[in-house]
Amino acid sequence: MKKPMKREVKLGILLFAIFNIVNLIANTILPEMPILHFIQGGLVGLALSQIIIGILPEPTYLKLKNFKKKIL
Repeated sequence: MKKPMKREVKLGILLFAIFNIVNLIANTILPEMPILHFIQGGLVGLALSQIIIGILPEPTYLKLKNFKKKIL
């Protein structure tokens, strides 16, 4: 039985696609702007963290979500 992808995985894939677009722009059009490299680092960090959270097993995922609710 296939499970649908979690929202975090979809968001991680979207952020990774945005990272690739920014990477293309940074390498071809605007190679001398350090702020784009900073943005790239943030995007890839967010993308990887969202993907890792999204592929966690269900019990661990629910513990993490409950922990986040308690903190906030």
